[in-house]
Amino acid sequence: MKNYYAILGIEDKAPHQEIRKAYKASVKKWHPDFHPDDPECLEKIKDINEAYEVLGHSTKRRAYHQRLKEQEINYYRRMAYASHENHPFFAYFMRFENMSWMKEWVEKDSKKTEND
Repeated sequence: MKNYYAILGIEDKAPHQEIRKAYKASVKKWHPDFHPDDPECLEKIKDINEAYEVLGHSTKRRAYHQRLKEQEINYYRRMAYASHENHPFFAYFMRFENMSWMKEWVEKDSKKTEND
């Protein structure tokens, strides 16, 4: 998901006036008419317009905030699950952690064989 706040260079608690001001400044800076030889400007201006379309309308902005919160919560849930005992491979990897005794046993056995 694109970070519309970063695209406009504002904080997520910015009031509508600040969003509009940042939008106008970004359009002025990246408009393709000012950079005819730069193909990236067209993509940037599309992102800027998309960001303003969402952040400039209170209903769309609330929905965007909700999606951002859900995305953040899901990220932390995945991280917690992946590092937790409930992870499907947790028991499998724990076997290797407790196998240091086997390495020592093999080393001792190989030394015995060399001495014989």
